Amino acid sequence: MHTPTPPPLPTYATRAPACPSAARSRHVLRRLQHDWDRDRHHPDRLAAARGWHLVDGPITSLDDVLVAVGLGTRHDPQGNERLRRLVTLAPHDDLAARAVLQRILPNLSAVARRHHAGRSPGHPEVLELLEDLVATAWTVIRTYDPGRHPSSVAEALADDCRLRVLRAGARRRWTVEYVPSRQLDRSAHDPVEPIAELCNLLVDARRAGLSDDDLAFVRTYVSAGTTRDVAAALQVTERTVRNRRDAVVARLRVLLAA
Repeated sequence: MHTPTPPPLPTYATRAPACPSAARSRHVLRRLQHDWDRDRHHPDRLAAARGWHLVDGPITSLDDVLVAVGLGTRHDPQGNERLRRLVTLAPHDDLAARAVLQRILPNLSAVARRHHAGRSPGHPEVLELLEDLVATAWTVIRTYDPGRHPSSVAEALADDCRLRVLRAGARRRWTVEYVPSRQLDRSAHDPVEPIAELCNLLVDARRAGLSDDDLAFVRTYVSAGTTRDVAAALQVTERTVRNRRDAVVARLRVLLAA
């Protein structure tokens, strides 16, 4: 029986880090900065950024976009409005979402430090919370309501991340299993291998709008074997993997139930 092959992942989502020392770093900010440095002068990325029309003048680095959307400044109405425009592109533009994430990293770091006041920025609990905030930020960025007009979009995004992470850690979760209708209609004499069923579900979810990053996570999770292996592969904590897994499963259920 032929087993379907899951949709291919884009090169941008699957490249291995070029610097081994950076890849081994346990500090999420260093890892993200390394990834950003690797791509900020890439011609294709710069061409895409020019299409956003956020920077006055030439763009020679993606850092020019970060400056244009207010990184390093406070009370910058123009930068805030540009950041809001960039967030509106994020649901369908991976690079735009990644640029927003890079822009709000200082805000996420500040949230983690405030929550663990008195502890050093490198304390394990501070870093674990920061990893959870970063993992949550991707979803927050891509689902942000563009109709909101806060005085600081960066702070609003960071606060949304804080609320999601802290609420997720405080509440008990009910699990509702989703069973596709086609599985209920299938004859008992027509079994399908679990891996084939998973591939079919992923194909359907991809067509329904599952993001490249979520698809990459599912493939890593399935191939790695254990939560610990996934955490090692992604260089995050096991708690972060479990939070990301729950979020991806929730999104799969919504997409496949539509």
